[in-house]
Amino acid sequence: MEVTADDYRAFYGEIAEEDFSSALPVAEAEVRDLAGFNRPRTPLQEDAWKRAVCAVVRADRSYGFSHGTGDGLAGFTIGKFSATAGGSGASSWKSDVQAAARRELVGSGLLYAGLA
Repeated sequence: MEVTADDYRAFYGEIAEEDFSSALPVAEAEVRDLAGFNRPRTPLQEDAWKRAVCAVVRADRSYGFSHGTGDGLAGFTIGKFSATAGGSGASSWKSDVQAAARRELVGSGLLYAGLA
């Protein structure tokens, strides 16, 4: 199923095509990760899926379309490259995008429940 920038606009308002296109593969991967083997089979599930993908794009937008790159780093040096992981090891980007997707998938039957 194709999720488009027009779908995003219907839910959240204006977005540049380039920004949506850059965030879409990551958003779809996050939703697939939460859904496991579940895929939309009904119009209601298709709507939940589209909403979840768009919600991830929106959450990614709040991080400047970083797509989670570098999230959780506490330090960074360019000369003689150096990077330090954050103290908690938790990724706030990942938590935020997964929470956004879950909110849209709850009750749809698409969230992976641990059984295949």
